[in-house]
Amino acid sequence: MKKLLSTVAALALLLALAVPALADSAVSSITYAQDGDVQITDVTSLVEDVNGEEIELRVNEITEADLTDEQKTTLLEKVNTTYDDAIAVEVVDVSLHYESDGSLVEQEIVDTVVTSETPVTVTFLRDDATHEVIGVLYWNHTTGQWDEAEFTTDGSTVTATFEHLCAVAFVLKDISGSGSTGGGTSSGTGSGTSAGTSPQTGYNNAAWTAAIVVLLLGAGYCFVSARKKTEG
Repeated sequence: MKKLLSTVAALALLLALAVPALADSAVSSITYAQDGDVQITDVTSLVEDVNGEEIELRVNEITEADLTDEQKTTLLEKVNTTYDDAIAVEVVDVSLHYESDGSLVEQEIVDTVVTSETPVTVTFLRDDATHEVIGVLYWNHTTGQWDEAEFTTDGSTVTATFEHLCAVAFVLKDISGSGSTGGGTSSGTGSGTSAGTSPQTGYNNAAWTAAIVVLLLGAGYCFVSARKKTEG
Protein backbone atom coordinates (compact mmCIF):
# COMPACT_ATOMS: atom_id res chain seq x y z
CA MET A 1 0.00 0.00 0.00
CA LYS A 2 2.76 2.39 0.94
CA LYS A 3 4.56 1.55 -2.30
CA LEU A 4 1.44 2.39 -4.32
CA LEU A 5 1.03 5.68 -2.49
CA SER A 6 4.69 6.50 -3.12
CA THR A 7 4.25 5.73 -6.79
CA VAL A 8 1.21 8.03 -7.07
CA ALA A 9 3.06 10.81 -5.29
CA ALA A 10 6.11 10.40 -7.52
CA LEU A 11 4.02 10.51 -10.70
CA ALA A 12 2.16 13.56 -9.47
CA LEU A 13 5.50 15.31 -8.88
CA LEU A 14 6.70 14.24 -12.32
CA LEU A 15 3.55 15.66 -13.90
CA ALA A 16 3.98 18.95 -12.05
CA LEU A 17 7.51 19.26 -13.38
CA ALA A 18 6.78 18.04 -16.91
CA VAL A 19 3.82 20.24 -17.81
CA PRO A 20 5.65 23.59 -17.48
CA ALA A 21 8.63 22.19 -19.39
CA LEU A 22 6.40 20.97 -22.19
CA ALA A 23 4.53 24.27 -22.31
CA ASP A 24 7.80 26.22 -22.51
CA SER A 25 8.84 24.21 -25.59
CA ALA A 26 5.94 25.61 -27.64
CA VAL A 27 6.53 28.37 -30.20
CA SER A 28 4.56 31.37 -28.94
CA SER A 29 5.58 34.19 -31.29
CA ILE A 30 6.23 34.83 -34.98
CA THR A 31 9.31 36.40 -36.55
CA TYR A 32 8.79 38.62 -39.58
CA ALA A 33 11.54 38.65 -42.20
CA GLN A 34 13.04 42.04 -42.99
CA ASP A 35 14.54 43.24 -46.23
CA GLY A 36 17.51 41.04 -47.16
CA ASP A 37 16.83 38.27 -44.62
CA VAL A 38 15.48 35.96 -47.33
CA GLN A 39 16.25 36.14 -51.04
CA ILE A 40 15.03 34.19 -54.07
CA THR A 41 17.83 32.64 -56.11
CA ASP A 42 15.86 30.48 -58.54
CA VAL A 43 12.29 30.02 -59.80
CA THR A 44 11.05 27.22 -62.06
CA SER A 45 7.94 27.00 -64.27
CA LEU A 46 7.02 30.68 -63.95
CA VAL A 47 7.55 33.04 -66.89
CA GLU A 48 4.33 34.88 -67.74
CA ASP A 49 0.74 35.33 -66.66
CA VAL A 50 -2.36 34.11 -68.53
CA ASN A 51 -2.25 37.22 -70.73
CA GLY A 52 1.32 36.55 -71.80
CA GLU A 53 2.85 39.37 -69.74
CA GLU A 54 6.22 38.57 -68.18
CA ILE A 55 6.15 38.29 -64.41
CA GLU A 56 8.68 37.72 -61.65
CA LEU A 57 8.58 36.43 -58.10
CA ARG A 58 9.74 38.65 -55.24
CA VAL A 59 10.20 38.40 -51.50
CA ASN A 60 8.75 41.45 -49.80
CA GLU A 61 9.29 42.81 -46.32
CA ILE A 62 6.45 41.86 -44.00
CA THR A 63 5.24 43.06 -40.61
CA GLU A 64 2.88 41.77 -37.95
CA ALA A 65 0.14 44.02 -39.30
CA ASP A 66 0.25 42.19 -42.65
CA LEU A 67 -1.10 38.98 -41.10
CA THR A 68 -4.63 38.63 -39.77
CA ASP A 69 -5.30 37.30 -36.28
CA GLU A 70 -6.62 34.11 -37.90
CA GLN A 71 -3.39 33.63 -39.84
CA LYS A 72 -1.26 34.13 -36.72
CA THR A 73 -3.35 31.82 -34.53
CA THR A 74 -3.60 29.00 -37.06
CA LEU A 75 0.12 29.27 -37.89
CA LEU A 76 1.21 28.82 -34.27
CA GLU A 77 -1.27 25.95 -33.84
CA LYS A 78 0.06 24.27 -36.98
CA VAL A 79 3.68 24.60 -35.88
CA ASN A 80 3.10 23.40 -32.32
CA THR A 81 0.96 20.42 -33.30
CA THR A 82 3.03 19.22 -36.24
CA TYR A 83 6.77 19.84 -35.80
CA ASP A 84 9.01 18.42 -33.13
CA ASP A 85 11.98 20.53 -32.03
CA ALA A 86 10.48 23.71 -33.51
CA ILE A 87 11.72 26.77 -31.61
CA ALA A 88 10.73 29.56 -34.01
CA VAL A 89 8.75 30.38 -37.14
CA GLU A 90 9.70 33.07 -39.66
CA VAL A 91 7.22 34.54 -42.14
CA VAL A 92 8.02 36.13 -45.49
CA ASP A 93 5.74 37.60 -48.14
CA VAL A 94 6.13 36.04 -51.59
CA SER A 95 4.31 37.73 -54.44
CA LEU A 96 4.25 38.12 -58.22
CA HIS A 97 5.16 41.37 -59.96
CA TYR A 98 5.08 42.49 -63.58
CA GLU A 99 8.59 42.88 -64.98
CA SER A 100 7.57 45.86 -67.08
CA ASP A 101 6.83 48.25 -64.22
CA GLY A 102 7.22 46.21 -61.00
CA SER A 103 3.53 46.48 -60.12
CA LEU A 104 1.90 43.76 -58.04
CA VAL A 105 -0.06 41.06 -59.86
CA GLU A 106 -3.58 40.87 -58.47
CA GLN A 107 -4.48 37.81 -56.40
CA GLU A 108 -7.17 36.73 -58.86
CA ILE A 109 -4.56 36.46 -61.60
CA VAL A 110 -2.03 34.81 -59.29
CA ASP A 111 -4.59 32.10 -58.55
CA THR A 112 -4.74 31.25 -62.25
CA VAL A 113 -0.95 31.15 -62.64
CA VAL A 114 0.04 29.12 -59.57
CA THR A 115 -2.27 26.14 -58.98
CA SER A 116 -2.10 22.48 -57.99
CA GLU A 117 -1.80 21.67 -61.71
CA THR A 118 0.86 24.34 -62.31
CA PRO A 119 2.84 24.65 -59.06
CA VAL A 120 5.95 26.79 -58.79
CA THR A 121 9.25 25.72 -57.24
CA VAL A 122 11.28 28.42 -55.54
CA THR A 123 14.78 28.37 -54.07
CA PHE A 124 15.35 30.74 -51.15
CA LEU A 125 18.63 31.90 -49.68
CA ARG A 126 18.29 32.52 -45.93
CA ASP A 127 20.77 34.65 -43.99
CA ASP A 128 20.63 32.54 -40.83
CA ALA A 129 23.52 30.44 -39.53
CA THR A 130 21.90 29.46 -36.23
CA HIS A 131 18.67 27.75 -37.34
CA GLU A 132 17.74 24.82 -39.55
CA VAL A 133 14.53 24.76 -41.60
CA ILE A 134 12.42 21.73 -40.65
CA GLY A 135 9.21 22.78 -42.37
CA VAL A 136 7.83 25.18 -44.99
CA LEU A 137 4.21 26.35 -44.82
CA TYR A 138 2.22 28.64 -47.07
CA TRP A 139 -1.11 30.36 -46.52
CA ASN A 140 -4.00 29.03 -48.57
CA HIS A 141 -6.48 31.90 -48.68
CA THR A 142 -9.12 29.63 -50.24
CA THR A 143 -9.24 27.14 -47.36
CA GLY A 144 -8.05 29.51 -44.64
CA GLN A 145 -5.32 27.07 -43.60
CA TRP A 146 -1.54 26.79 -43.71
CA ASP A 147 -0.53 24.12 -46.21
CA GLU A 148 2.73 22.17 -45.99
CA ALA A 149 5.08 22.51 -48.94
CA GLU A 150 7.41 19.84 -50.22
CA PHE A 151 10.93 21.13 -49.69
CA THR A 152 14.62 20.35 -49.52
CA THR A 153 17.39 22.25 -47.78
CA ASP A 154 21.15 22.09 -47.70
CA GLY A 155 21.47 24.49 -44.78
CA SER A 156 21.87 27.83 -46.57
CA THR A 157 19.20 27.39 -49.25
CA VAL A 158 15.65 26.06 -49.13
CA THR A 159 13.84 24.83 -52.24
CA ALA A 160 10.06 24.50 -51.88
CA THR A 161 7.11 23.84 -54.20
CA PHE A 162 3.93 25.90 -53.84
CA GLU A 163 0.40 25.51 -55.16
CA HIS A 164 -0.57 28.98 -53.93
CA LEU A 165 1.40 32.19 -53.47
CA CYS A 166 0.98 34.34 -50.41
CA ALA A 167 2.66 34.40 -47.01
CA VAL A 168 5.32 31.70 -46.55
CA ALA A 169 6.50 30.46 -43.15
CA PHE A 170 9.77 28.71 -42.36
CA VAL A 171 9.61 26.45 -39.31
CA LEU A 172 12.97 26.53 -37.54
CA LYS A 173 14.94 24.58 -34.98
CA ASP A 174 18.27 25.30 -33.31
CA ILE A 175 21.03 24.04 -35.59
CA SER A 176 22.92 22.72 -32.55
CA GLY A 177 19.85 20.93 -31.18
CA SER A 178 19.26 17.20 -30.93
CA GLY A 179 18.93 15.55 -34.31
CA SER A 180 20.30 18.52 -36.22
CA THR A 181 21.89 17.71 -39.54
CA GLY A 182 24.50 20.39 -38.88
CA GLY A 183 24.11 21.88 -42.34
CA GLY A 184 23.49 18.59 -44.14
CA THR A 185 20.64 17.99 -46.54
CA SER A 186 17.13 17.49 -45.20
CA SER A 187 13.77 17.33 -46.87
CA GLY A 188 10.04 17.38 -46.21
CA THR A 189 7.31 15.59 -48.10
CA GLY A 190 4.34 17.69 -47.04
CA SER A 191 3.68 15.51 -44.02
CA GLY A 192 5.31 17.84 -41.55
CA THR A 193 8.55 15.88 -41.26
CA SER A 194 12.17 16.48 -42.17
CA ALA A 195 15.45 14.73 -41.55
CA GLY A 196 16.19 14.67 -37.85
CA THR A 197 12.62 15.57 -36.85
CA SER A 198 9.33 13.82 -36.21
CA PRO A 199 5.69 14.91 -36.00
CA GLN A 200 4.18 15.62 -32.63
CA THR A 201 0.61 15.97 -31.48
CA GLY A 202 1.29 18.93 -29.18
CA TYR A 203 2.32 19.35 -25.61
CA ASN A 204 -1.29 19.35 -24.42
CA ASN A 205 -1.72 15.70 -25.41
CA ALA A 206 1.42 14.69 -23.54
CA ALA A 207 0.33 16.53 -20.43
CA TRP A 208 -3.15 15.04 -20.50
CA THR A 209 -1.75 11.53 -20.95
CA ALA A 210 0.40 11.95 -17.85
CA ALA A 211 -2.54 13.35 -15.94
CA ILE A 212 -4.73 10.39 -16.87
CA VAL A 213 -2.06 7.96 -15.68
CA VAL A 214 -1.87 9.73 -12.32
CA LEU A 215 -5.65 9.77 -11.97
CA LEU A 216 -5.94 6.06 -12.77
CA LEU A 217 -3.29 5.16 -10.24
CA GLY A 218 -4.97 7.37 -7.66
CA ALA A 219 -8.32 5.71 -8.36
CA GLY A 220 -6.70 2.31 -8.00
CA TYR A 221 -5.21 3.31 -4.66
CA CYS A 222 -8.59 4.51 -3.37
CA PHE A 223 -10.29 1.31 -4.55
CA VAL A 224 -7.76 -0.93 -2.85
CA SER A 225 -7.93 1.11 0.36
CA ALA A 226 -11.71 0.99 0.44
CA ARG A 227 -11.75 -2.76 -0.23
CA LYS A 228 -9.30 -3.47 2.60
CA LYS A 229 -11.39 -1.41 5.02
CA THR A 230 -14.50 -3.35 3.98
CA GLU A 231 -12.79 -6.70 4.39
CA GLY A 232 -11.34 -5.64 7.75
